Amino acid sequence: INGSSEYRNAASAWGHDFNGDMIFAFEPDASLPAPLYLHLKLEEGSCQGAAFVSDPSSVEVGFLLRAPFRLWRDILERKTMAATVIAATLGIDLFKVDLSTLVRKWVGETEKNIDRVFRDAQASQAILFQSDVLDTASSVLAAN
Repeated sequence: INGSSEYRNAASAWGHDFNGDMIFAFEPDASLPAPLYLHLKLEEGSCQGAAFVSDPSSVEVGFLLRAPFRLWRDILERKTMAATVIAATLGIDLFKVDLSTLVRKWVGETEKNIDRVFRDAQASQAILFQSDVLDTASSVLAAN
């Protein structure tokens, strides 16, 4: 978001005189045992931060987008084409990552690999795209 002048211009008034922050609520279902809440701090054409919060009432937001985990998962599974189009439109790189290539059996190696990918994406101001992140994250969490 912050690397896009088009977004910055289109959203320049976002969050001005109102709270533009959002929470994406992932409601539990058969695939997700407990809810997850992603807080995006959006103001005047930029993202000031993003973090998971344990309690959505712990932060003030203007918008709460709530859906069952399966629905969010369906949306994310269809994002490959959208991510490619968005990156091309913005003129930025798209890092496509298969998380299974980063996971290692040795303690700390998976974390190092993931950290490297995020640092590389940040250094090149690229969009980081992982097509099955929810499935893989669920598998990794279940294994631990």
